[in-house]
Amino acid sequence: MELLLYCIFPGDGLAVPSFLTGVGGRPLMTVGRASLHAAVSHYHRADLNPDRETLQTYGRVIEWCHNHYTAIPFRFGYLLPDASQVERLLTERRTHFEALLEGLQGCVEMGVRIFLPWGPPGGPAEEDRAASAASGLAYLNARKRSFAWEDREEREADRLAEKVCLALTGLYRRHCRESRGLSQGRLLSLYFLVPRPAQGAFREAARGLSAQGPAAVLLSGPWPPYNFVLAAPPLERPTSALEKR
Repeated sequence: MELLLYCIFPGDGLAVPSFLTGVGGRPLMTVGRASLHAAVSHYHRADLNPDRETLQTYGRVIEWCHNHYTAIPFRFGYLLPDASQVERLLTERRTHFEALLEGLQGCVEMGVRIFLPWGPPGGPAEEDRAASAASGLAYLNARKRSFAWEDREEREADRLAEKVCLALTGLYRRHCRESRGLSQGRLLSLYFLVPRPAQGAFREAARGLSAQGPAAVLLSGPWPPYNFVLAAPPLERPTSALEKR
């Protein structure tokens, strides 16, 4: 068995309680080095296609750590051979992890998702399908229009993201975003690193965004700050069936 990494937290943090078990009911362990601890449990590499229960258990461990102290959460699938390699990771990346913990201290992640339907009926995907049955030139022209269409929609997503961030000014420390096209439109996802005392004001301001336009706004959180852990440690990372929650 190897060790599955859940999160990293300061060495002066609380101990992981005995009632909290890891994936598969296996005991949780903490491995410490210098100013840092890591929460880990034993795990079989062959089980790296997790079911819902596995992911929920994994998430509960991180949620508990996040609720009790500042923690760096990792997505499911980081394995290390043994405790000595965990200690090596904490030692070699100590400066990076300490700086990351300082930036995350006292904060939660809040998400704002906005669905933007395609402008004209049908959308670019439908136009492409229709053109594919016609001549090659018609298909190429349809693709050209489709790309231009998607560029306009992406610019609109940029404009909307700026508007949302402006409305939430002063209620978050940092933010990041992603935007992707769907068959019926574009999904704009914004993630905010919010100080815990500002959660209520952030929620109120985010809910007010729905009244400012036709697009539906979905607010989620608070979550551990998964989207603000940008640099992964130099671990062997096996392919996982789930890359995002």
